[in-house]
Amino acid sequence: MLPARQHTDVPREPSANRLSKLRHLARTGDWICVGAMLLVAGYVVYLGMRPAALTAYLAQANPSAPAMDPNHPNLPAALLSLVPVMTLGITMWVARALFRLLGQARLFDEAVPRLLVRLGAFAVCTCLSGIAARTLIPLIIPNPDPHARPNLVLGVSEGEMAALIVGLLFYAFALVMREAMRVHEENQGFI
Repeated sequence: MLPARQHTDVPREPSANRLSKLRHLARTGDWICVGAMLLVAGYVVYLGMRPAALTAYLAQANPSAPAMDPNHPNLPAALLSLVPVMTLGITMWVARALFRLLGQARLFDEAVPRLLVRLGAFAVCTCLSGIAARTLIPLIIPNPDPHARPNLVLGVSEGEMAALIVGLLFYAFALVMREAMRVHEENQGFI
């Protein structure tokens, strides 16, 4: 159990200054999300136009997968490998919506907890889709050696663990925001 917070005589920052910082942070986050979405979309288009790059991406992302012809990548494996990437793109879209609300200082808007829950869900989906893709891709790429057995690879990367933890944190923040909104409404009734 944490000790009770001691009262200090440190002056608190004025509310207008904190809101200005929040607006700046939200604007920065909004632009980072836009940039990430553009990078994801551009990379997907690039991989679609360059079969050799797609094959290299699949080989790098799945080292246990059998070798593929660089000019004829396995389409089901390619589509499966893009699921975590597309989930990340959708996550950026939802994060951008949250940043825009926060940039307008709409802290107690009903949409904030919903967006936090969606962000949590998409972060967990990104984690699970990454694990599933890495496990299934080596199984669906045909091996040129007829006597070779398919490699079953199970593993969790540090990025997937981070996505899982962040997803759970978003769920917790959504619960905290709902409680803060309830207290705020209750306090508004007293005024």
